[in-house]
Amino acid sequence: MKRILIIGSSGAGKSTFSKKLAKKLKTNNIHLDHLFWLPEWKERNKEDFDKLLAKELIKDRWIMDGNYHRTLSKRLRYADTVIH
Repeated sequence: MKRILIIGSSGAGKSTFSKKLAKKLKTNNIHLDHLFWLPEWKERNKEDFDKLLAKELIKDRWIMDGNYHRTLSKRLRYADTVIH
């Protein structure tokens, strides 16, 4: 397990779980909300979000949490493990 994707309902504990798992596995923890939201809860435009996401996806190891359905198929292509 090198690239773990964590998906699920809003408020289900994805971020809490991913933090704990990343610490245990000593790997990068990527929260899609951190890539998507700018300060004061302003949305990042889709093109910039996609560029940031692409940079993260090509990394060797990660745990990524978040829904963002529009990008799910892309994230699934890179993930070797999905936790739902």
